[in-house]
Amino acid sequence: MNIQIELTNRCPFECDYCVRKIWSAKPCDISLERVKDLIETFDPERIALYGYGDPTIHKNVRDIVRIAKKRAEVVMVTRNYNFRENIDLLVYSIDTLSEFKKVEGYPVSIIITKDNADLIRKVTGKAKEVYLTNLIPYNREMYEKTAFAEISKKMLDVCIDIIGDENFLRNLVKMDKNAVERYRKMLEVVENVNVRYLVDKADRILTALKFESLLSELNVNKPNMFAGERKCPYENYVFVRADGKIFPCMELAYEHPLYLGYSTLTVECKSADKSLPYPWCGDCQFLEGCWFVENGFDCYGYECGCSRCLFSVGIARCLI
Repeated sequence: MNIQIELTNRCPFECDYCVRKIWSAKPCDISLERVKDLIETFDPERIALYGYGDPTIHKNVRDIVRIAKKRAEVVMVTRNYNFRENIDLLVYSIDTLSEFKKVEGYPVSIIITKDNADLIRKVTGKAKEVYLTNLIPYNREMYEKTAFAEISKKMLDVCIDIIGDENFLRNLVKMDKNAVERYRKMLEVVENVNVRYLVDKADRILTALKFESLLSELNVNKPNMFAGERKCPYENYVFVRADGKIFPCMELAYEHPLYLGYSTLTVECKSADKSLPYPWCGDCQFLEGCWFVENGFDCYGYECGCSRCLFSVGIARCLI
């Protein structure tokens, strides 16, 4: 197993979209001894030294980097533009063009929102590499700023003809013969058709298509703007929280809300199996009012957020 170690969950920065704004986790730093023990135990090929806090404020960060580099490839993400340690992949997280000027020529990461297409364009070509991820929405206000669409591109391609067709949903409810036939043909290609999403969220779909077109023209490491094939990026990783405890992934390390579609889900690690082919909630026509979602379960009865995990469909990306 490779490992991602959260050196600290403390951070001096006040990013608008950080989960730290809505949690109540106790501030802590992992000990140098615990890091040494983890590296000895797992003997990983790759070590990611970051989490929800900024790793560079850990008092032993340079010692930890030195120890890690002797055993594995090392990755780090930070907003500390003065940190220049020799790491295999050191990426600076930026939100504005003025911030980028401090790290021009270095790898940078940017969170995609509806209003930062110009930032992505201007940075591309000037940064050494550009890593993009979509914003993970912890509440409805953040959700409105996101640029992705939860549905899969496969479902969109099959159902594109009904976007904007206000009569389709009404006729389907009335069991109109033509509407039912169209619906059946869709089900021959995809397992689930979230018809209401297609009708209600047409603006989101158009925004996602716009960003998908933009990113295809740029030389960037890009996420999906629509859900892709399900695959857990943490399949060969574990996440070590700042208190030293081990979790299946970064998303399940802290309890937090996640807002997608029509409802808020509480993400919490209780029981998870990363090998299961979890159904994708974004395509499900029963998402709104779903008993499983409202009670914190997935379709297999596991108490975790894997069935709505944006990382598992490539909408959100983590540098591990």
